[in-house]
Amino acid sequence: SALVDDLLSLARADASELRLELRPLRAEEVARQVCDTLAPLARRERQLQLVQTSEAGLPFVLGDHDRLAQVLTNLVRNAINYTPDGGIISVTTARAGDDVALTVSDTGIGMPPEDLERVFERFYRTDESRSRESGGSGLGLAIVRDLLSAMGASISVESRQGVGSSFRILLHAQPA
Repeated sequence: SALVDDLLSLARADASELRLELRPLRAEEVARQVCDTLAPLARRERQLQLVQTSEAGLPFVLGDHDRLAQVLTNLVRNAINYTPDGGIISVTTARAGDDVALTVSDTGIGMPPEDLERVFERFYRTDESRSRESGGSGLGLAIVRDLLSAMGASISVESRQGVGSSFRILLHAQPA
């Protein structure tokens, strides 16, 4: 059923039928809610530490609360899946010029440089053997990209094999 939901999300995005409720929201509150929900899972399944920090006084951003939570949940779950036992996952919210940056970083296995350009493609998996082991359809990051694009936001990734990955979302700050 998760695969069907993923395919429906992509089909709606392709048909410009993705319905978003864009309104001013606090990105740090969405990050806190997602981390509060997933921290027990990270501890229980992998003895991972999930740390959430936010810069003080951040402006509101324009976004869809539920879709932003879906994006962050996907990124944190990926970090849980690809971080060895005892690792650390951090979710930070900070000002980035005129935008607000939400960053999900991990001390996971990382990705080779040649995979970084393709991780947001549909059905792309960085390592087929790992993907079979951890499940997943290869659609999650494509959905993340499409949802963020529909909100006028962007995402980028940096990664080093054996060191970890960092996904950075830029959301448009709302004028005060």
